Amino acid sequence: RRLDVTKKKSAAAMASLEHQIMDATARSVPSTSPAIGLLHTVLKNLAADPTNEKFRSINLSGKAGLKLSAEPSAMTTLAMCGFKEVGGRLVAEGDVDAGRCAAAAA
Repeated sequence: RRLDVTKKKSAAAMASLEHQIMDATARSVPSTSPAIGLLHTVLKNLAADPTNEKFRSINLSGKAGLKLSAEPSAMTTLAMCGFKEVGGRLVAEGDVDAGRCAAAAA
C-alpha cells in the first residue's frame, strides 16, 4: 500500500514537472518556431528518465538537431540544462536536474 502512495506522489510530481516544462518552453521559444514542440519533448523525456542515454544526446546533423540548432533560444535553453556540443552532438553531461531544465526554459 505504501508503494501505491509513493507511485501516486511520483506521478503527480512528474505531471507537475511536465506542465512546468511545457509552460517554460512556450515562454522561451517563439510559438511559431518549429523547434518548440521538439524542445518540449526533449526536456520532458530527459526529466522522465535522466539516466537514459537515448535522451541525453542529440545528433546536430540529424533532423532534430537541425531543427533545434536553427532556433537560438532553444539552443540556449538546452545549454542551461547541461547540454554541451561534443563531436557534432549535443550531450547532457553529468547529473541533469529536471527541475533546473524547467527553470532554464523559463
